[in-house]
Amino acid sequence: MLGMATQSGASNNLATSSSAPSSTPTTNQTSSTKTNGTTTTKAEPSSSTSTSNTSNNGAAAASSSSCSTACGEPVLDPFNPDEETIKEYSEQELRQAIAEGEEAFKVLPESLQDLIRQGRYEILTDNIFTERTNEDGTEWKEEAADNRIEPTEGRQQVCHEEEQALSKPDIVQADIGDNYKRDRAPDWNYSARDECENHQWYPAASPQEKLPKDKVKRLVASETPERVALFLRHFVNQQNVEEKERLEDHPENETVYTTVPPSERSVLYMAVEYLGGSYYLTPIHLEVVGGKRPSLHYITLNQSSFDMASNKCFNMDQVEIGDIFMVDEIIPNPSKKREPMITDMAYVDDPKHHKFWKVRKAARVPRTLAKDKIALHWIPKDSQQRNAYLVEDLVSPALLSQRLTPPKFVKAREQWLEVTVMTPPVQPGRNIRGYDPGSEEEDALELFRPHCPVWNIGPRIIESRPLSKESKELIDEGVMQFSENGQLEDRSFQRAARLIRFGAYAQTAMVNYRYDPRSYSGFVTETTKSQFGYTLDINLKNPTTFPIQTTQWRSGTMVTVKRNQTIIPGRILSVIDYKDGRFRVIIRLAKRYNVDMKFYFEQTVFVQHKSQDMEEYLRMQVGRMVPPDYTVNMTAMRVWAATLGADPITDREERRVDTSYRQGDFTSTAEQGRVLEYMNDRRVPGVIVHCAFGAGKTTTLVTSILHHLVSHPKAWVAYTAQSNMAVVQAVKTWEKWDRKKEVRAVRLMTAANRDRIDNTQHTLIDLPVLLWQVLHADFQYFNFSGISQAPLNIAVTRHLEAHKRIAYREIRSKTLRDACRASYKKDPPTMGLHECFVKIYKPTLFFGTTTSLRQTFSNNDFMNSKKDKISVIAVDESSQLPRASFTALVFTFPKSRMFLTGDSKQLPPYSETNTPKELEDFAGAWFQRAFDKKVLPVVSISTVFRCPPYITKWLSETFYNSTLSPPNGLYYETNELGWLRFPSPSPLQFINTVSEESRDGTSTRNLKEALVCKKLVDQLLQFIDRRNVAVVCFYLSQVSLLAGLLPRGVHVTTVDGVQGAEFDYVVVCTTRSLDFPKSRFVNSKERTNVALSRSKKVTFVLANRSATHNSKDCWNKIYLKVPEEACPNLSDLPAINPSERELSALADSLRESEHTYERASERGPFSPRR
Repeated sequence: MLGMATQSGASNNLATSSSAPSSTPTTNQTSSTKTNGTTTTKAEPSSSTSTSNTSNNGAAAASSSSCSTACGEPVLDPFNPDEETIKEYSEQELRQAIAEGEEAFKVLPESLQDLIRQGRYEILTDNIFTERTNEDGTEWKEEAADNRIEPTEGRQQVCHEEEQALSKPDIVQADIGDNYKRDRAPDWNYSARDECENHQWYPAASPQEKLPKDKVKRLVASETPERVALFLRHFVNQQNVEEKERLEDHPENETVYTTVPPSERSVLYMAVEYLGGSYYLTPIHLEVVGGKRPSLHYITLNQSSFDMASNKCFNMDQVEIGDIFMVDEIIPNPSKKREPMITDMAYVDDPKHHKFWKVRKAARVPRTLAKDKIALHWIPKDSQQRNAYLVEDLVSPALLSQRLTPPKFVKAREQWLEVTVMTPPVQPGRNIRGYDPGSEEEDALELFRPHCPVWNIGPRIIESRPLSKESKELIDEGVMQFSENGQLEDRSFQRAARLIRFGAYAQTAMVNYRYDPRSYSGFVTETTKSQFGYTLDINLKNPTTFPIQTTQWRSGTMVTVKRNQTIIPGRILSVIDYKDGRFRVIIRLAKRYNVDMKFYFEQTVFVQHKSQDMEEYLRMQVGRMVPPDYTVNMTAMRVWAATLGADPITDREERRVDTSYRQGDFTSTAEQGRVLEYMNDRRVPGVIVHCAFGAGKTTTLVTSILHHLVSHPKAWVAYTAQSNMAVVQAVKTWEKWDRKKEVRAVRLMTAANRDRIDNTQHTLIDLPVLLWQVLHADFQYFNFSGISQAPLNIAVTRHLEAHKRIAYREIRSKTLRDACRASYKKDPPTMGLHECFVKIYKPTLFFGTTTSLRQTFSNNDFMNSKKDKISVIAVDESSQLPRASFTALVFTFPKSRMFLTGDSKQLPPYSETNTPKELEDFAGAWFQRAFDKKVLPVVSISTVFRCPPYITKWLSETFYNSTLSPPNGLYYETNELGWLRFPSPSPLQFINTVSEESRDGTSTRNLKEALVCKKLVDQLLQFIDRRNVAVVCFYLSQVSLLAGLLPRGVHVTTVDGVQGAEFDYVVVCTTRSLDFPKSRFVNSKERTNVALSRSKKVTFVLANRSATHNSKDCWNKIYLKVPEEACPNLSDLPAINPSERELSALADSLRESEHTYERASERGPFSPRR
């Protein structure tokens, strides 16, 4: 192997030669792209003005020595398949490129020339890191990713297609097609697109655009402006028509369904409300109402409406909310029931004004049904809904059909049922396919806003029955489907997976229940800037008919804010419903966006929940969750079974000798050495590494992996965690302890995800950037004419050229040029991008979140074929990993050995506060039980390096049964407490604030506590850097208040957001005083442990001591262990005790802000609609 300096020099020579401008007129051009504040430049192929000669044999034409002009064969451009590009070159240009390559090759050292001739790929990546980092590897050049590299690339993505189908409907009712009597609409000569309403908003659809495969979705996507125009002509003609006689009914006929429209004027409607023996239908597409025809927003379907497909009248007992109809003919209701046709859009969404139109003829679209599904009764929090059920394989709660709903006096519901569910394939209130208003978007929004999408029609349970005997046994046994009998049966794997899958879907359905599909207009009354980004105070216009629900718009909800063409995501901090048509919401915009607040201040914006395909979300998180057929070599499956009641996995060695190891400058403790010993022992299927806070779990895992891979160079190891923050910390640890990069590592992620996260979470080895650098290095080293090109080199060059990473004229090898002439789309390279990358770079350590790791090895064919090479998976944050995510990880890597690392005393995975007890085991925490039951060998890392010895001892006694200890010889001393006049030098200070909180919409804030915190932080900043201080709050409103009060650079966050982080000084704000003992949230032992274990020097706790005395479970016990001198009253600390004047000034400032807000809300856009 050549020395680093030699290789680096060679690389520079090659780079200079390959990028040298050609002397021919066709000089390469470059284009600059600015992404995330960084400008990247890439080569663009220059256009040629020469004439192309046609030939039946492209290769012969390219190699013809008699051709002095450019010649070539047209090929399809990979990203613009409709456009042909000519890849051509003249003999003179080719000779020049070859000559340049030969000269560049001659200046290389002979040893390097030999390696290139031999096709030795290990020389390529040695200097990738040295070119991008400084000498100590602490700083590196930020580069943009390429959005075209995603984990699904590949030649034939069979496994990806399997992953796409999470749950297919069990039955879709038979479609009789056109086998029924249909009407022919009058020929009104109204099919020309330019005669349609607002035709400029609907450009002709691209011929390349594919319609959905599902027949119903295809029908919806096929509705056109021309069809709507014909229906509207019918609407005009029918306004004065009287129904002379009812159509002949044949009730004995079978009910049938169709996806073939009865005529050219038929439009799609959905049943959305049941009232008095009839159903209200609303159009699927907004264009039917079009901002001008409010009477068409609701039309009535009743027992006199004729079913054209079944040749009988509709039976209202067979219709359900969510049914879709192709409405072919409407007429006014009989005069006795008819009311005047409304023309005022102000009443468009009020059903009581819609009694003019009824459906005369229609055909029903097939339903999408799921049969024999388990369902659990669920009462949503703060809701009057009593008919909701969480159903297997559904991402939304299902409601009992009107026919199945018990009488109002019957309050009890069956807890478990087996059901048949109908799921609406689409939601009403959408625009026709191809809708693109362009510069007229504001006009379009104003037109459609009065009847904007207000519906969220969920699944309906249309049949129910008690649980079968088998299903009842399954529920009673729960996820503990295995027994300690030495048997691991496929049936047990499948049954346990079914329940865990049900739990994952149920959790998603509970979250999805709060989704609000509507878009609301609002007026920005205030804008503020803090270290977290920008905060907007917005007054939304609250509809009176369907008012905004505070249960859906609560703190933490992700939303988008839109003004003009700018859409920025954000998170709700607080909401207030004034009950008078105004709804106040405070939103913090995503930090990564840099915007001018003048763009929003006192402007109208549109706010709505961030839309997310929940099916797609589950597919990403857990996949299909189908267990592979078990074999004895599936070590991860054995580990998973052990957590579900199977025989515990024990250590075969009766006694192990504790030894330490060295990795670079790091020397492990004996406890940490045990982790490496288990990792090197292939007989151990899995281990629980129980690490307390600040015990160095990341360092332990990463250094053990590095040491293991050095001694096992052919092994592959994965390091994964639930959050990107934990993965980034692991990558930094790898950089720190493997400076020579002896272990090749890559961080798996998609380019889209890399663009979404903050730049501070980008790393040196992110796949979307590293992949192209590695491939370009290969091209540079093998782009010579006199070298035999391997299939790998050919594939690399084709990928680079097709993705515009190199210019065609940069290619010096005739073999590579000829290969690039083939169609990238019709005849793709023999090796995919991932395969080329792995074969060149040869990574052995894979970092990534559990989702990224699983997706990469599931969705890419080449990576999927290599997943069994992953011998060890180190799972960080196991205590925060949901059971479903752990299960999906095991099913993806069934033969890997699992090292599960976490702290059972800290926060478990997030779950809804009203999760039914029956679901807690299906979907919730599992690590605590696995640790308590010792289902795997346990290594306890109990030496805490982070905190001062006093805090370590105190937390050990309070939460860890006195099992933690500081390292020997650790000495702690701080002078800041003396400078601040604290009576005790204790690094743990409980300050009695004697203050009360107030409600801020759905959250809580405490003004006096906020002022105390501000004055305390101001005092600390006299002696220390603001980056070493963190303020940790239990409530989001207090975070929002303090973010505006504290200097920029001080980290302010919630307890849940700080887990895994550490700071020198931490101020904990409890905020709560009223009903303190009753709050499960603030009394959570795990949450409190996280809050109090973040500091490396001093922790300050601000709390109302009198309010915590009655909290027997947590806070009162905490105070009993703290010495009296470390619990000063606020009156004893004048430097941080705010005066009444300061407190009044802050209250007045907030009131003035709200008063300004109220005055602004009196402007036109915020008055109630009626």
